[in-house]
Amino acid sequence: MLWTRLSTFAVLTGEERMVRRNTISSVGIRLIFTMAVFLLASFNVWAQTTGTILGEISDQSGAVIPSATVQATNADTGYTVAVKASSEGSYLIPLLPLGHYSIAVEASGFKTFTRSDVLVPVGQNIRVDVKLEVGKVDQTINVASSAVNIETTNATLGATVDNASLNTLPLNGRNAMGLLQTLPGVNTSNAPTAVTGARGGPSFSISGSRTNAGAMMLDGSIFTDALANTGQQFPSVDALSEFRVLTDNFSAEYGRAAGSVILAVTKSGTNQFHGGAWEYIRNNAFDSTNAFTPEGQGTPFLRQQQEPPASRAQCGTA
Repeated sequence: MLWTRLSTFAVLTGEERMVRRNTISSVGIRLIFTMAVFLLASFNVWAQTTGTILGEISDQSGAVIPSATVQATNADTGYTVAVKASSEGSYLIPLLPLGHYSIAVEASGFKTFTRSDVLVPVGQNIRVDVKLEVGKVDQTINVASSAVNIETTNATLGATVDNASLNTLPLNGRNAMGLLQTLPGVNTSNAPTAVTGARGGPSFSISGSRTNAGAMMLDGSIFTDALANTGQQFPSVDALSEFRVLTDNFSAEYGRAAGSVILAVTKSGTNQFHGGAWEYIRNNAFDSTNAFTPEGQGTPFLRQQQEPPASRAQCGTA
């Protein structure tokens, strides 16, 4: 009788152990799945705030050079990443922060190739093909690049408003979305100076789409109202690095947009301490008098009670 009870106890203990093992396995699988989803989402965000450099390495006769070392260095931050070319001579450097890069390529039996001032904008693949010359590795060929980079690796249609355009083009209201009208394919756009309600944000019609069929993204995060499907206000123009408008044939990675996608990226730091302060003021006190102004009557001095948009002032730091 005692042996039977001990056997039953042993059997029950084994079943409990199996249940516990199954429970732990289930929890582990769920944890791994959650982490995988998080990592995929993270890669998607990085892809929407970075750029890519790719190309092919060959010699002067056109024969590919496998296993060459390719190094990209950001001129502003010193950020460096190195990859090995494939057996077919192709290389790919993804997830690069925006900025100007220098490319260095080394291969045994060939001179070192360097190319400077390669601009990597947001959401684009920049192709840099390299032809190496026979020689010693310590011999270097320098190529200065100032040509406009053109997307040739996919069929996505779009245009970029870079930092120079943000700083120099006239912009009524200091809302970066006001520059949409300078891009091809933009039919209508509304860029209010302030959002006063759920449907009061920026709206735009691109390539004939409805004004609520587009998506706005800032640093990889959705910047569109979930209920009204209208945009939110981007940060100050002085805080933005650039933004790109995808009009047609964009990848499914962006999602939830039938009309267009706007990818905006804020400025990042560099190895040098820098900052800025600004003030933009508009007032009819700065206007000149016209031919019908009575003699001796000038413009008023900084009137504050004026009908908009006659008087406006904005200031800030970054």
